[in-house]
Amino acid sequence: MAKWVIRFSWLVLPCGFSACTSLQDSAATNPYQYAPSRPGKPWPVTGMPLAPGQGRDPGTTGAVHPTHRLTGNLPADGGIAAAVARTNDLADLIDLAQRNNPATRVAWEQARTAAARLGIADSAYAPVLALLATGGYTHEDYPAPGGILEAEGPSINPSVSLQWSLIDFGRRRAAFEGAAQQLLQANLQFNRAHQRLAFDVQRTFYAFDTSRAEQAAAEASLETARSVERAAEVRLERGLGTETDLLQARQELARANFDLQTARRRVSDSWALLAEAVGISPSLVLPMGDLSSQALPTHLVASVESAMDRAMRQRPDLAAQVAEVRAREAEVRRSEAEFRPRIGLSGTAGGNLGRWYVTAPGNPSSSYSYTEAEYAAYLTFSWNVFDGFERNNRVREAKSRRDEAESRLVALELQAQREVWQAYANARASFVQYDFARALLTASENGYESALRAYDNGLGTVVQLLTAERDLAQARMILVRGRADVLTSSAALAFAIGEPRQETGSRDEVSRRTGR
Repeated sequence: MAKWVIRFSWLVLPCGFSACTSLQDSAATNPYQYAPSRPGKPWPVTGMPLAPGQGRDPGTTGAVHPTHRLTGNLPADGGIAAAVARTNDLADLIDLAQRNNPATRVAWEQARTAAARLGIADSAYAPVLALLATGGYTHEDYPAPGGILEAEGPSINPSVSLQWSLIDFGRRRAAFEGAAQQLLQANLQFNRAHQRLAFDVQRTFYAFDTSRAEQAAAEASLETARSVERAAEVRLERGLGTETDLLQARQELARANFDLQTARRRVSDSWALLAEAVGISPSLVLPMGDLSSQALPTHLVASVESAMDRAMRQRPDLAAQVAEVRAREAEVRRSEAEFRPRIGLSGTAGGNLGRWYVTAPGNPSSSYSYTEAEYAAYLTFSWNVFDGFERNNRVREAKSRRDEAESRLVALELQAQREVWQAYANARASFVQYDFARALLTASENGYESALRAYDNGLGTVVQLLTAERDLAQARMILVRGRADVLTSSAALAFAIGEPRQETGSRDEVSRRTGR
Protein backbone atom coordinates (compact mmCIF):
# COMPACT_ATOMS: atom_id res chain seq x y z
CA MET A 1 0.00 0.00 0.00
CA ALA A 2 2.84 2.39 0.79
CA LYS A 3 4.19 2.27 -2.74
CA TRP A 4 0.81 3.35 -4.09
CA VAL A 5 0.78 6.33 -1.73
CA ILE A 6 4.24 7.33 -2.96
CA ARG A 7 3.25 6.96 -6.60
CA PHE A 8 0.09 8.98 -6.05
CA SER A 9 2.01 11.76 -4.29
CA TRP A 10 4.54 12.03 -7.10
CA LEU A 11 1.65 12.37 -9.53
CA VAL A 12 -0.24 14.99 -7.53
CA LEU A 13 2.43 17.35 -6.21
CA PRO A 14 3.91 18.53 -9.53
CA CYS A 15 0.43 19.05 -10.97
CA GLY A 16 -0.79 20.81 -7.85
CA PHE A 17 1.65 23.67 -8.27
CA SER A 18 1.78 23.82 -12.05
CA ALA A 19 -0.41 26.94 -11.97
CA CYS A 20 2.34 28.82 -10.07
CA THR A 21 5.22 30.01 -12.23
CA SER A 22 7.23 31.01 -9.17
CA LEU A 23 6.41 30.05 -5.61
CA GLN A 24 8.58 32.86 -4.34
CA ASP A 25 6.46 35.49 -6.10
CA SER A 26 3.14 33.74 -5.61
CA ALA A 27 0.53 35.60 -3.62
CA ALA A 28 -0.45 32.31 -1.99
CA THR A 29 2.98 31.73 -0.47
CA ASN A 30 4.14 35.33 0.07
CA PRO A 31 1.18 37.77 0.02
CA TYR A 32 2.86 40.51 2.06
CA GLN A 33 5.26 41.30 -0.79
CA TYR A 34 2.36 43.13 -2.45
CA ALA A 35 1.57 45.23 0.65
CA PRO A 36 3.56 48.13 2.18
CA SER A 37 6.75 46.88 3.79
CA ARG A 38 6.29 48.87 7.01
CA PRO A 39 3.80 51.37 8.45
CA GLY A 40 6.21 54.30 8.52
CA LYS A 41 6.90 54.43 4.77
CA PRO A 42 4.46 55.04 1.88
CA TRP A 43 3.84 52.21 -0.56
CA PRO A 44 5.64 52.57 -3.92
CA VAL A 45 3.16 52.08 -6.76
CA THR A 46 5.15 49.27 -8.40
CA GLY A 47 2.42 47.00 -9.75
CA MET A 48 0.32 44.06 -8.74
CA PRO A 49 0.21 40.42 -9.85
CA LEU A 50 -1.68 40.16 -13.12
CA ALA A 51 -2.65 36.53 -12.77
CA PRO A 52 -2.70 33.86 -10.07
CA GLY A 53 0.76 32.59 -9.27
CA GLN A 54 2.51 35.38 -11.16
CA GLY A 55 4.91 37.93 -9.70
CA ARG A 56 4.96 41.69 -10.02
CA ASP A 57 4.28 43.30 -13.35
CA PRO A 58 7.11 45.75 -14.10
CA GLY A 59 4.94 47.73 -16.49
CA THR A 60 2.35 48.91 -13.97
CA THR A 61 4.13 51.83 -12.38
CA GLY A 62 3.10 55.39 -11.76
CA ALA A 63 -0.08 57.10 -10.68
CA VAL A 64 -3.46 55.48 -11.14
CA HIS A 65 -6.47 57.23 -12.63
CA PRO A 66 -9.76 56.09 -14.21
CA THR A 67 -8.18 56.59 -17.63
CA HIS A 68 -4.97 54.79 -16.65
CA ARG A 69 -4.11 51.17 -16.25
CA LEU A 70 -4.89 49.59 -12.91
CA THR A 71 -2.84 46.49 -12.43
CA GLY A 72 -1.28 46.71 -10.37
CA ASN A 73 9.58 47.24 11.71
CA LEU A 74 9.63 50.20 13.57
CA PRO A 75 12.51 51.36 15.83
CA ALA A 76 12.04 50.41 19.45
CA ASP A 77 11.40 54.02 20.50
CA GLY A 78 9.89 55.21 17.24
CA GLY A 79 12.76 57.68 16.79
CA ILE A 80 11.77 59.66 19.90
CA ALA A 81 15.23 59.53 21.50
CA ALA A 82 16.80 61.11 18.42
CA ALA A 83 14.03 63.72 18.28
CA VAL A 84 14.67 64.76 21.89
CA ALA A 85 18.37 65.19 21.15
CA ARG A 86 17.95 67.51 18.14
CA THR A 87 16.12 70.66 17.12
CA ASN A 88 13.20 69.39 15.07
CA ASP A 89 11.96 71.04 11.91
CA LEU A 90 8.81 70.17 9.98
CA ALA A 91 10.42 67.29 8.07
CA ASP A 92 11.61 65.74 11.35
CA LEU A 93 8.11 65.98 12.81
CA ILE A 94 6.53 64.34 9.77
CA ASP A 95 9.04 61.50 9.91
CA LEU A 96 8.37 61.10 13.63
CA ALA A 97 4.62 61.03 13.00
CA GLN A 98 4.97 58.36 10.32
CA ARG A 99 6.77 56.19 12.84
CA ASN A 100 4.51 56.79 15.85
CA ASN A 101 1.03 57.89 14.83
CA PRO A 102 -1.30 54.85 15.00
CA ALA A 103 -3.19 55.98 11.87
CA THR A 104 -0.42 54.67 9.62
CA ARG A 105 -0.30 51.33 11.44
CA VAL A 106 -4.08 50.94 11.13
CA ALA A 107 -3.89 51.54 7.37
CA TRP A 108 -0.86 49.24 7.14
CA GLU A 109 -2.65 46.37 8.85
CA GLN A 110 -5.66 46.90 6.57
CA ALA A 111 -3.37 46.57 3.55
CA ARG A 112 -1.81 43.40 4.95
CA THR A 113 -5.28 42.00 5.55
CA ALA A 114 -6.13 42.64 1.90
CA ALA A 115 -2.85 40.98 0.89
CA ALA A 116 -3.81 37.88 2.87
CA ARG A 117 -7.17 37.81 1.05
CA LEU A 118 -5.26 37.91 -2.23
CA GLY A 119 -3.24 34.92 -1.04
CA ILE A 120 -6.48 33.09 -0.26
CA ALA A 121 -7.78 33.79 -3.79
CA ASP A 122 -4.51 32.57 -5.29
CA SER A 123 -4.64 29.40 -3.20
CA ALA A 124 -7.88 28.37 -4.91
CA TYR A 125 -5.86 27.32 -7.97
CA ALA A 126 -3.91 24.71 -6.04
CA PRO A 127 -5.23 21.22 -5.22
CA VAL A 128 -6.32 20.30 -1.74
CA LEU A 129 -4.26 17.38 -0.50
CA ALA A 130 -5.23 15.76 2.78
CA LEU A 131 -3.88 12.91 4.86
CA LEU A 132 -6.62 10.82 6.46
CA ALA A 133 -6.44 7.95 8.88
CA THR A 134 -8.78 5.97 11.11
CA GLY A 135 -7.76 3.30 13.54
CA GLY A 136 -9.09 1.30 16.43
CA TYR A 137 -9.97 -2.11 17.79
CA THR A 138 -12.76 -4.24 16.34
CA HIS A 139 -14.69 -7.16 17.82
CA GLU A 140 -17.23 -9.12 15.71
CA ASP A 141 -19.34 -12.20 16.43
CA TYR A 142 -20.54 -14.54 13.70
CA PRO A 143 -23.07 -17.44 14.13
CA ALA A 144 -21.38 -20.79 13.39
CA PRO A 145 -22.25 -24.48 13.80
CA GLY A 146 -21.75 -25.40 17.42
CA GLY A 147 -21.51 -21.81 18.76
CA ILE A 148 -20.24 -18.30 18.01
CA LEU A 149 -17.16 -17.47 15.93
CA GLU A 150 -15.37 -14.49 17.44
CA ALA A 151 -13.01 -12.24 15.49
CA GLU A 152 -11.24 -9.24 16.95
CA GLY A 153 -8.12 -7.16 16.52
CA PRO A 154 -6.60 -3.72 15.81
CA SER A 155 -6.78 -2.02 12.40
CA ILE A 156 -5.75 1.25 10.74
CA ASN A 157 -6.95 2.84 7.51
CA PRO A 158 -4.48 5.50 6.18
CA SER A 159 -5.21 7.37 2.94
CA VAL A 160 -4.33 10.39 0.86
CA SER A 161 -7.17 12.45 -0.56
CA LEU A 162 -7.03 14.91 -3.47
CA GLN A 163 -9.61 17.51 -4.52
CA TRP A 164 -8.71 19.73 -7.45
CA SER A 165 -10.91 22.09 -9.43
CA LEU A 166 -9.70 22.03 -13.04
CA ILE A 167 -12.24 24.19 -14.88
CA ASP A 168 -14.64 26.58 -13.18
CA PHE A 169 -15.35 28.94 -16.10
CA GLY A 170 -13.90 32.08 -14.54
CA ARG A 171 -14.91 31.80 -10.90
CA ARG A 172 -11.40 31.75 -9.46
CA ARG A 173 -10.08 34.25 -11.97
CA ALA A 174 -12.78 36.77 -11.07
CA ALA A 175 -12.21 36.19 -7.36
CA PHE A 176 -8.47 36.73 -7.78
CA GLU A 177 -8.93 39.91 -9.81
CA GLY A 178 -11.37 41.25 -7.22
CA ALA A 179 -8.92 40.52 -4.38
CA ALA A 180 -6.07 42.15 -6.33
CA GLN A 181 -8.11 45.31 -6.85
CA GLN A 182 -9.09 45.37 -3.17
CA LEU A 183 -5.43 45.07 -2.23
CA LEU A 184 -4.56 47.89 -4.63
CA GLN A 185 -7.32 49.95 -3.02
CA ALA A 186 -5.94 49.27 0.47
CA ASN A 187 -2.39 50.16 -0.61
CA LEU A 188 -3.52 53.44 -2.15
CA GLN A 189 -5.58 54.27 0.92
CA PHE A 190 -2.44 53.61 2.96
CA ASN A 191 -0.61 56.21 0.86
CA ARG A 192 -3.47 58.67 1.31
CA ALA A 193 -3.29 58.09 5.06
CA HIS A 194 0.38 59.12 4.92
CA GLN A 195 -0.53 62.25 2.95
CA ARG A 196 -3.29 63.08 5.41
CA LEU A 197 -0.94 62.56 8.34
CA ALA A 198 1.73 64.78 6.78
CA PHE A 199 -0.86 67.50 6.22
CA ASP A 200 -2.13 67.19 9.80
CA VAL A 201 1.41 67.59 11.10
CA GLN A 202 1.99 70.60 8.84
CA ARG A 203 -1.28 72.23 9.86
CA THR A 204 -0.77 71.70 13.60
CA PHE A 205 2.91 72.67 13.42
CA TYR A 206 2.03 75.94 11.69
CA ALA A 207 -0.69 76.57 14.28
CA PHE A 208 1.76 75.82 17.11
CA ASP A 209 4.46 78.04 15.72
CA THR A 210 1.91 80.77 15.04
CA SER A 211 0.86 80.65 18.68
CA ARG A 212 4.52 80.99 19.68
CA ALA A 213 4.93 83.95 17.34
CA GLU A 214 1.75 85.47 18.74
CA GLN A 215 3.21 85.08 22.21
CA ALA A 216 6.38 86.87 21.06
CA ALA A 217 4.22 89.59 19.51
CA ALA A 218 2.27 89.89 22.77
CA GLU A 219 5.54 90.23 24.67
CA ALA A 220 6.63 92.97 22.26
CA SER A 221 3.28 94.70 22.73
CA LEU A 222 3.76 94.47 26.50
CA GLU A 223 7.12 96.21 26.19
CA THR A 224 5.48 98.85 24.03
CA ALA A 225 2.78 99.38 26.68
CA ARG A 226 5.46 99.76 29.33
CA SER A 227 7.19 102.38 27.17
CA VAL A 228 3.93 104.29 26.91
CA GLU A 229 3.48 104.10 30.68
CA ARG A 230 6.98 105.44 31.25
CA ALA A 231 6.37 108.26 28.79
CA ALA A 232 3.12 109.17 30.60
CA GLU A 233 4.94 109.15 33.96
CA VAL A 234 7.68 111.44 32.61
CA ARG A 235 5.16 113.90 31.24
CA LEU A 236 3.24 113.89 34.52
CA GLU A 237 6.44 114.55 36.47
CA ARG A 238 7.24 117.50 34.17
CA GLY A 239 3.78 118.90 34.58
CA LEU A 240 2.96 118.37 30.93
CA GLY A 241 0.62 115.45 31.37
CA THR A 242 -2.37 114.51 33.43
CA GLU A 243 -3.12 111.69 35.82
CA THR A 244 -5.83 110.55 33.44
CA ASP A 245 -3.18 109.95 30.76
CA LEU A 246 -1.17 107.83 33.18
CA LEU A 247 -4.21 105.80 34.22
CA GLN A 248 -5.08 105.12 30.59
CA ALA A 249 -1.50 103.99 29.93
CA ARG A 250 -1.64 101.64 32.90
CA GLN A 251 -4.99 100.33 31.67
CA GLU A 252 -3.37 99.50 28.35
CA LEU A 253 -0.48 97.81 30.18
CA ALA A 254 -2.95 95.59 32.05
CA ARG A 255 -4.61 94.74 28.72
CA ALA A 256 -1.23 93.78 27.24
CA ASN A 257 -0.51 91.51 30.23
CA PHE A 258 -3.88 89.85 29.78
CA ASP A 259 -3.24 89.31 26.06
CA LEU A 260 0.15 87.76 26.86
CA GLN A 261 -1.41 85.20 29.22
CA THR A 262 -3.99 84.35 26.57
CA ALA A 263 -1.22 83.82 24.03
CA ARG A 264 0.65 81.51 26.41
CA ARG A 265 -2.48 79.42 26.88
CA ARG A 266 -2.83 79.08 23.10
CA VAL A 267 0.74 77.82 22.90
CA SER A 268 -0.09 75.04 25.36
CA ASP A 269 -3.28 74.09 23.53
CA SER A 270 -1.65 74.06 20.09
CA TRP A 271 1.23 71.95 21.39
CA ALA A 272 -1.23 69.32 22.61
CA LEU A 273 -2.76 69.14 19.11
CA LEU A 274 0.67 68.90 17.48
CA ALA A 275 1.76 66.14 19.86
CA GLU A 276 -1.38 64.18 19.04
CA ALA A 277 -0.70 64.49 15.30
CA VAL A 278 2.90 63.36 15.79
CA GLY A 279 1.78 60.47 17.97
CA ILE A 280 3.57 61.35 21.20
CA SER A 281 2.51 62.47 24.66
CA PRO A 282 2.16 66.25 25.14
CA SER A 283 4.22 65.85 28.30
CA LEU A 284 7.24 65.05 26.13
CA VAL A 285 9.33 68.16 25.47
CA LEU A 286 10.90 68.36 22.00
CA PRO A 287 13.30 71.10 20.87
CA MET A 288 11.45 72.82 18.02
CA GLY A 289 12.48 75.04 15.16
CA ASP A 290 10.33 77.98 14.12
CA LEU A 291 8.75 79.36 10.97
CA SER A 292 11.67 81.69 10.37
CA SER A 293 13.57 78.74 8.89
CA GLN A 294 10.56 77.66 6.80
CA ALA A 295 10.71 79.17 3.33
CA LEU A 296 7.43 80.55 2.06
CA PRO A 297 6.01 79.08 -1.16
CA THR A 298 6.50 81.58 -3.93
CA HIS A 299 3.80 80.73 -6.46
CA LEU A 300 0.84 78.53 -7.22
CA VAL A 301 0.44 75.98 -9.97
CA ALA A 302 -0.31 77.36 -13.43
CA SER A 303 -4.10 77.48 -12.97
CA VAL A 304 -6.87 75.99 -10.92
CA GLU A 305 -7.86 73.86 -13.92
CA SER A 306 -4.39 72.31 -14.13
CA ALA A 307 -4.46 71.74 -10.37
CA MET A 308 -7.74 69.84 -10.68
CA ASP A 309 -6.36 67.79 -13.58
CA ARG A 310 -3.36 66.83 -11.50
CA ALA A 311 -5.60 65.86 -8.62
CA MET A 312 -7.60 63.59 -10.93
CA ARG A 313 -4.39 61.90 -12.05
CA GLN A 314 -2.52 61.42 -8.81
CA ARG A 315 -4.76 61.47 -5.74
CA PRO A 316 -4.50 58.04 -4.12
CA ASP A 317 -8.05 58.11 -2.76
CA LEU A 318 -9.46 58.57 -6.27
CA ALA A 319 -7.34 55.72 -7.57
CA ALA A 320 -8.45 53.61 -4.63
CA GLN A 321 -12.09 54.24 -5.54
CA VAL A 322 -11.36 53.20 -9.12
CA ALA A 323 -9.89 49.98 -7.76
CA GLU A 324 -13.07 49.41 -5.78
CA VAL A 325 -15.15 49.82 -8.95
CA ARG A 326 -13.00 47.22 -10.69
CA ALA A 327 -13.27 44.91 -7.71
CA ARG A 328 -17.06 45.19 -7.94
CA GLU A 329 -16.88 44.43 -11.66
CA ALA A 330 -14.92 41.27 -10.84
CA GLU A 331 -17.61 40.40 -8.30
CA VAL A 332 -20.23 40.64 -11.07
CA ARG A 333 -18.19 38.27 -13.24
CA ARG A 334 -17.80 35.91 -10.29
CA SER A 335 -21.55 35.78 -9.65
CA GLU A 336 -22.32 35.29 -13.35
CA ALA A 337 -19.87 32.39 -13.51
CA GLU A 338 -22.02 30.52 -10.98
CA PHE A 339 -24.44 29.70 -13.82
CA ARG A 340 -21.76 27.52 -15.42
CA PRO A 341 -20.66 24.01 -14.42
CA ARG A 342 -17.55 22.87 -12.60
CA ILE A 343 -15.10 20.21 -13.71
CA GLY A 344 -12.59 18.80 -11.29
CA LEU A 345 -10.45 15.88 -10.25
CA SER A 346 -10.71 13.84 -7.09
CA GLY A 347 -8.84 10.78 -5.94
CA THR A 348 -7.76 8.76 -2.99
CA ALA A 349 -4.96 6.34 -2.27
CA GLY A 350 -4.68 4.28 0.87
CA GLY A 351 -5.47 0.90 2.31
CA ASN A 352 -6.43 -1.18 5.31
CA LEU A 353 -3.90 -2.69 7.71
CA GLY A 354 -4.74 -4.87 10.68
CA ARG A 355 -4.58 -8.18 12.50
CA TRP A 356 -7.40 -10.60 13.31
CA TYR A 357 -7.59 -12.96 16.29
CA VAL A 358 -10.20 -15.65 15.52
CA THR A 359 -11.76 -18.05 18.03
CA ALA A 360 -13.94 -20.79 16.45
CA PRO A 361 -16.15 -23.29 18.39
CA GLY A 362 -14.14 -26.44 19.07
CA ASN A 363 -10.94 -25.09 17.44
CA PRO A 364 -7.90 -23.40 18.93
CA SER A 365 -7.52 -19.65 18.44
CA SER A 366 -5.67 -18.42 15.37
CA SER A 367 -4.47 -15.07 14.08
CA TYR A 368 -3.38 -13.49 10.82
CA SER A 369 -2.44 -10.06 9.47
CA TYR A 370 -3.84 -8.40 6.39
CA THR A 371 -2.92 -5.49 4.10
CA GLU A 372 -5.28 -4.20 1.43
CA ALA A 373 -4.34 -1.38 -0.99
CA GLU A 374 -7.01 0.94 -2.33
CA TYR A 375 -6.78 3.78 -4.83
CA ALA A 376 -9.21 5.60 -7.06
CA ALA A 377 -9.29 8.63 -9.37
CA TYR A 378 -12.39 10.42 -10.69
CA LEU A 379 -13.19 13.21 -13.05
CA THR A 380 -16.00 15.15 -11.43
CA PHE A 381 -18.70 17.26 -13.02
CA SER A 382 -21.26 19.38 -11.20
CA TRP A 383 -23.83 21.87 -12.45
CA ASN A 384 -26.54 23.51 -10.41
CA VAL A 385 -29.51 23.70 -12.73
CA PHE A 386 -31.99 25.38 -10.39
CA ASP A 387 -31.47 26.98 -6.98
CA GLY A 388 -34.62 29.01 -6.42
CA PHE A 389 -33.22 32.07 -8.30
CA GLU A 390 -30.47 32.58 -5.72
CA ARG A 391 -27.81 33.09 -8.38
CA ASN A 392 -29.97 35.57 -10.26
CA ASN A 393 -30.33 37.68 -7.13
CA ARG A 394 -26.63 37.46 -6.39
CA VAL A 395 -25.94 38.88 -9.85
CA ARG A 396 -28.40 41.68 -9.17
CA GLU A 397 -26.71 42.38 -5.84
CA ALA A 398 -23.25 42.46 -7.41
CA LYS A 399 -24.36 44.82 -10.17
CA SER A 400 -25.98 47.16 -7.66
CA ARG A 401 -22.79 47.24 -5.59
CA ARG A 402 -20.80 47.99 -8.74
CA ASP A 403 -23.15 50.85 -9.67
CA GLU A 404 -22.91 52.13 -6.10
CA ALA A 405 -19.12 52.15 -6.30
CA GLU A 406 -19.25 54.00 -9.62
CA SER A 407 -21.56 56.62 -8.12
CA ARG A 408 -19.21 57.04 -5.16
CA LEU A 409 -16.36 57.55 -7.63
CA VAL A 410 -18.26 60.35 -9.37
CA ALA A 411 -19.07 61.92 -5.99
CA LEU A 412 -15.45 61.66 -4.89
CA GLU A 413 -14.24 63.27 -8.11
CA LEU A 414 -16.63 66.19 -7.58
CA GLN A 415 -15.50 66.48 -3.97
CA ALA A 416 -11.84 66.49 -5.05
CA GLN A 417 -12.51 69.22 -7.61
CA ARG A 418 -14.29 71.29 -4.98
CA GLU A 419 -11.45 70.80 -2.49
CA VAL A 420 -8.84 71.84 -5.07
CA TRP A 421 -10.91 74.86 -6.09
CA GLN A 422 -11.30 76.05 -2.49
CA ALA A 423 -7.69 75.32 -1.58
CA TYR A 424 -6.46 77.17 -4.66
CA ALA A 425 -8.61 80.20 -3.89
CA ASN A 426 -7.48 80.22 -0.25
CA ALA A 427 -3.82 79.92 -1.22
CA ARG A 428 -4.07 82.70 -3.78
CA ALA A 429 -5.81 84.96 -1.27
CA SER A 430 -3.23 84.18 1.42
CA PHE A 431 -0.39 85.36 -0.84
CA VAL A 432 -2.13 88.70 -1.38
CA GLN A 433 -3.07 89.06 2.29
CA TYR A 434 0.51 88.43 3.37
CA ASP A 435 1.70 91.30 1.18
CA PHE A 436 -0.92 93.55 2.75
CA ALA A 437 0.09 92.34 6.23
CA ARG A 438 3.70 93.34 5.65
CA ALA A 439 2.64 96.75 4.37
CA LEU A 440 0.31 97.15 7.35
CA LEU A 441 3.07 96.35 9.84
CA THR A 442 5.42 98.87 8.23
CA ALA A 443 2.75 101.57 8.32
CA SER A 444 1.82 100.74 11.93
CA GLU A 445 5.44 100.91 13.08
CA ASN A 446 5.87 104.28 11.42
CA GLY A 447 2.58 105.51 12.87
CA TYR A 448 3.51 104.44 16.39
CA GLU A 449 6.93 106.06 16.22
CA SER A 450 5.37 109.27 14.96
CA ALA A 451 2.70 109.24 17.70
CA LEU A 452 5.33 108.58 20.37
CA ARG A 453 7.51 111.51 19.20
CA ALA A 454 4.49 113.76 19.06
CA TYR A 455 3.45 112.75 22.58
CA ASP A 456 6.96 113.25 23.95
CA ASN A 457 7.07 116.73 22.40
CA GLY A 458 3.65 117.68 23.71
CA LEU A 459 2.09 117.69 20.26
CA GLY A 460 -0.10 114.62 20.68
CA THR A 461 -2.48 113.10 23.17
CA VAL A 462 -2.21 109.85 25.05
CA VAL A 463 -5.33 108.62 23.26
CA GLN A 464 -3.57 108.97 19.92
CA LEU A 465 -0.51 107.17 21.28
CA LEU A 466 -2.56 104.31 22.73
CA THR A 467 -4.47 103.96 19.48
CA ALA A 468 -1.20 103.74 17.55
CA GLU A 469 0.08 101.15 20.03
CA ARG A 470 -3.01 98.98 19.61
CA ASP A 471 -2.76 99.24 15.83
CA LEU A 472 0.87 98.14 16.00
CA ALA A 473 0.04 95.16 18.23
CA GLN A 474 -2.75 94.14 15.88
CA ALA A 475 -0.48 94.50 12.83
CA ARG A 476 2.10 92.21 14.44
CA MET A 477 -0.55 89.55 14.99
CA ILE A 478 -1.89 89.94 11.45
CA LEU A 479 1.58 89.43 9.97
CA VAL A 480 2.18 86.32 12.09
CA ARG A 481 -1.15 84.83 11.08
CA GLY A 482 -0.68 85.88 7.46
CA ARG A 483 2.62 84.00 7.23
CA ALA A 484 1.03 80.95 8.80
CA ASP A 485 -1.92 81.21 6.38
CA VAL A 486 0.44 81.15 3.40
CA LEU A 487 2.13 78.00 4.66
CA THR A 488 -1.08 76.28 5.74
CA SER A 489 -3.03 77.09 2.58
CA SER A 490 -0.14 75.95 0.39
CA ALA A 491 0.02 72.67 2.31
CA ALA A 492 -3.76 72.31 1.98
CA LEU A 493 -3.53 72.81 -1.79
CA ALA A 494 -0.77 70.21 -2.07
CA PHE A 495 -2.89 67.78 -0.03
CA ALA A 496 -5.95 68.46 -2.20
CA ILE A 497 -3.90 67.81 -5.34
CA GLY A 498 -2.39 64.66 -3.81
CA GLU A 499 1.28 65.58 -3.77
CA PRO A 500 3.72 66.11 -0.90
CA ARG A 501 4.41 69.80 -1.51
CA GLN A 502 3.38 72.76 -3.57
CA GLU A 503 5.40 74.08 -6.49
CA THR A 504 7.47 77.21 -5.96
CA GLY A 505 8.27 80.06 -8.29
CA SER A 506 8.50 83.82 -8.50
CA ARG A 507 6.25 86.18 -6.52
CA ASP A 508 5.98 88.36 -9.65
CA GLU A 509 4.03 85.62 -11.37
CA VAL A 510 1.66 85.42 -8.41
CA SER A 511 1.11 89.17 -8.55
CA ARG A 512 0.40 88.94 -12.26
CA ARG A 513 -2.18 86.18 -11.80
CA THR A 514 -3.90 87.80 -8.84
CA GLY A 515 -3.94 91.30 -10.25
CA ARG A 516 -1.29 92.66 -7.82
